[in-house]
Amino acid sequence: MDRLPEHLADLQETEEAPSLRDYLKILRSHTRLIIACLLAAILIAAFMNFNTDLVYQASTTLIVEKRESGLQIFEGLDLAPQSSAYEAEREIIKSRGLAMQVIDQLKLNYRLEWSTTFDQLRVGLKTFLDRLPGISTEPPQLPSIVLLKAEPPWHGRRLLLEPLPPSLRGAYAVRDEAGQRLAIGRPGIEVSLPGLSFALKEGLSAEAYPVALSFLDPTDAAEDLRERIIVDQVGRSTNVLHLRAQSNQPRIARDIVNELARSYHLQNIQYRSQEAAQTEKFLDEQLLSLRAKLEEAENKLIAYKRSEHAAMLSSEADALVTQVANFELEKSKLELQEAQIEGLLASLAEGKDPSFVLSGGILTDPVIASLVGTLAQLEIEKRALLERFRENSLEVRQVDIRIEAAKERIRTSVRKSLDNLRNHKQALGVVLRRYQEDLQNLPAKEQQLVALTRTAKVNENLYTLLLNKYEEARIVKASTVGNVRILNPARTPRMPIEPRAPRSLLLGAVLGLMAGIGLSFLLEWIDQTIHSPMELEQVTRLPLYGVILDFTKPRFSLNGKSPAAQQSDKLALVKHPKSHISEAYRSLRTNIRFTGLNRPLKTLLVTSSLPGEGKTTTVANLGVAMANLGLKTLLLDLDLRRPALHTLFGMERQPGFTDAFGDRQRTAAQARPTSIENLSLLPAGFIPPNPSELLSQQSCGGILRELADAYDLVLIDSPPLLPVSDVAVLAPKVDGILLISRHGIATPESVRHSIAQLRSVNAPILGCVFNAMRLGHHTYDYYYRYYRSYYTDSGGPNGAAI
Repeated sequence: MDRLPEHLADLQETEEAPSLRDYLKILRSHTRLIIACLLAAILIAAFMNFNTDLVYQASTTLIVEKRESGLQIFEGLDLAPQSSAYEAEREIIKSRGLAMQVIDQLKLNYRLEWSTTFDQLRVGLKTFLDRLPGISTEPPQLPSIVLLKAEPPWHGRRLLLEPLPPSLRGAYAVRDEAGQRLAIGRPGIEVSLPGLSFALKEGLSAEAYPVALSFLDPTDAAEDLRERIIVDQVGRSTNVLHLRAQSNQPRIARDIVNELARSYHLQNIQYRSQEAAQTEKFLDEQLLSLRAKLEEAENKLIAYKRSEHAAMLSSEADALVTQVANFELEKSKLELQEAQIEGLLASLAEGKDPSFVLSGGILTDPVIASLVGTLAQLEIEKRALLERFRENSLEVRQVDIRIEAAKERIRTSVRKSLDNLRNHKQALGVVLRRYQEDLQNLPAKEQQLVALTRTAKVNENLYTLLLNKYEEARIVKASTVGNVRILNPARTPRMPIEPRAPRSLLLGAVLGLMAGIGLSFLLEWIDQTIHSPMELEQVTRLPLYGVILDFTKPRFSLNGKSPAAQQSDKLALVKHPKSHISEAYRSLRTNIRFTGLNRPLKTLLVTSSLPGEGKTTTVANLGVAMANLGLKTLLLDLDLRRPALHTLFGMERQPGFTDAFGDRQRTAAQARPTSIENLSLLPAGFIPPNPSELLSQQSCGGILRELADAYDLVLIDSPPLLPVSDVAVLAPKVDGILLISRHGIATPESVRHSIAQLRSVNAPILGCVFNAMRLGHHTYDYYYRYYRSYYTDSGGPNGAAI
């Protein structure tokens, strides 16, 4: 990067960090953008809110009692903890099998909705108004439908139900997607089409909107239903489940919840009964073999007593027998559990129903309990799918994969339990051998009696235990009470839970406000132009001679006028002498005159860094301000590329400066008086092909001196600095140069390069003017507020301002 000259080194100073006031001014300058973003976001939120289907929610409460140990073969071996059990119950309620039962029972494999987006918007708006206090409206409701039959050819098809005139008393037309009328329906009367049969409970009034009726595959309808079912546990340590379902019709939401709770309750009873039947079967098999062993042991004991005339055991022998009998009973229990586990593994291997596992009391791992419940539910789902799909279909194969995964995890956990069981049995065998060694110390006859008594007692205790469990299983099997109770049946919801218009609109407003603020700071960061007089002073390190307001703001709008009228209105001191802008030009005039106190200022060149910064308008208004003081002022248009001064004063461009160039007397004679006293204008004349070479001639300097002698002040309009070199040629020939910088156009780089270019030719730079400042945008706005409060009338700033 090129190094700046030494006299510009002081321009590169660190700017102060922005304060909170600066941020607030940035937001104030982009008020319209923020308001636009806010309104746009609110409108978008309102559109999305009103275009959202109404959602009604019904709910019920279930109590899931903890499984008692009545169906367990052995006390102390409980099922999974409550939290895991409730997780399994929650999954069962939301399972595909139960959902398909509800769909089949209620015939819900259809979708009823408003036919068009516009209808949905009107319904949403009426619903929103109904929620406002003091406004009573009745939002239209979707009709209740009874679907009697919808065969597969109708799946995926859509019908349009249109209300007919009131004279037909709620009748409606049934049309297909092509608009062809298929049938006329009436309230409560069945509409029959090939493969389709349905009826509306109530008709469509003539004021109602058309509704669309779509038919779904039952499996798809079940999946859609599962997404609208919510099951939560009320608290962490309670056995209460909160069941909710959502629908776009309040009655359907109620029916779904009640039917789902009823189906779950019946399935629970059926599952408990099946569980008890499995337990009864298992115990019956064990009792048969155990009864034979008990009878055999008792017969041998009786025969031995008769043959040996032995009546009873000694106290020591009786104590040993009791201890050994207890350990033998415990060992028998372990063997029975081992047989039950092996039966489970065999059942899994053969693909049989393993539901008896839940009644066997062998599970202490919550993972196994959850997996067994899941496995049973998967089997139910598979049976339901097989009614509609083939064995090798994708849906059935997916369920088979899940079933095998659940079985494998059950096998892994059960094998661990089996290993632990066998270790326990082995340890128990060591204790039994110790007691048997003690029995060897008894007399020979008593040893035989002890052995027979011990065998009979063990078989009797085990038989009594299993017999009690068998009777309990029979009672449970015969009962119709599960471990689920429905506390409160669902009621028809009155108001939808979605959409929530106030919340949506508030969220939209917040997001819109954030977007507007973010865009404001983004635009401010992207915009690298000079925004304030203070910033211009910091960049140039030159005196600030004046600040001019923006002509293009609404307060100063020129729209609706002809080009000539717009140009003449730029002469603020002529059209609106009491406006803010006129006062700003007077302040600029005063500052320039104070500059001329130290040295004579006869020729003043006004330029800018880039095109469009307002130097021509500034020259014209400054000339009017000088002439109003009685100074004989000449406006000289030396912008020989795009001259414009003659347009402001309604004159012709020719003859002008270039037409008489080289003849000083003729050049002075080309100056024409304007309608303003003491103000003359010398237009540019014809546009030469090489303006820079023309202005660089020595005769040009002589012409400027002759004109300076003839007038009190010569104001020169020139081309911009950076695009062309005309100003660099003229700069040494004038007494002073005024640099115009416009808000939104001038950048720090362009201003710095302009000053560097002028100082490279030793140009007499007086200072700078900040043009087109937005009222209230940054610093200096306080001046205009004070001026407005002090200096107002009908033609002033609060009246017909520019």
